[in-house]
Order: sequence, then C-alpha cells, then structure tokens
Amino acid sequence: MIYFCGNKLVRQSKKQLSHTIFLFDLKECTIAEIYSDGSFNILAHKTSQVSNKHRQGGQSSQRFERGRMNLILNWFKKLDSIITNINGPIKVGSHEFYQKQFINSLTPGNRLKCVEYFNSEYCDESGVWQYINHGPGRI
Repeated sequence: MIYFCGNKLVRQSKKQLSHTIFLFDLKECTIAEIYSDGSFNILAHKTSQVSNKHRQGGQSSQRFERGRMNLILNWFKKLDSIITNINGPIKVGSHEFYQKQFINSLTPGNRLKCVEYFNSEYCDESGVWQYINHGPGRI
C-alpha cells in the first residue's frame, strides 16, 4: 500500500503476468509479456536474414528459391531455439500462411508450450498493441 497526505487510502494494484506472446513473420519476431492491467514488456526483438522473392526468371530463379527456402528453415529453427528459453505457455501470432510450416518445424516440447495460435498483421511493437487493443483473431 502507498500512503500519502490526504483523506483517502489509495491501493496500488499489483500487475501480474497474464501471458507471453510471440509474434513472427519471415522478417522479424517479437516476444512480449502481457500483464493483467493491459501493459506489456518487450523481452526481445530479432530480425532474420530471409530475402524477398526474386521476380527475375531464367535458370537461376530455382537456385535463388532453394536458397531462400534454406534461409526460412534456418529462421524457423532459430525461432524454435528462442521458444525453448521462454518459460510458461506462449500465444503465437503470425500470418496464417506461415503458421503450418512453423508448427511443423517446432520440437515436440515447444509445441506443447504454444497453447494458442492467432493471426497477426504486424510482428513488432505495433503487433503487440494490436493484440492488446483488438485481441487475438479480431483483426
């Protein structure tokens, strides 16, 4: 309790950790703790090395696509190792196009940690704000 000079007793509510969210796409990922009072704390923000698709055709386009797929697989392995270091249940947000491939790349222990999957348009701090203000799945 906090006391101050006045005629009212003000109790400061303790904020408790509600859950952890993990937002990702092919460019970046953000891990944030969401508290019961609606505030949040960003634990980490990582960026990937995955390049955009190439529009040029020809014989080398397949080679570029194979290299890009290897970068995506390595990025998902890195995300899996990041999830290993997080304690407690995790709610995962991403574009639904990447969710299946991401779930298949997770280790069995990390699949159990991920309790909920939802669609998210953004994967940085604005994605955390979107989650808090609109909730999961209500984009």
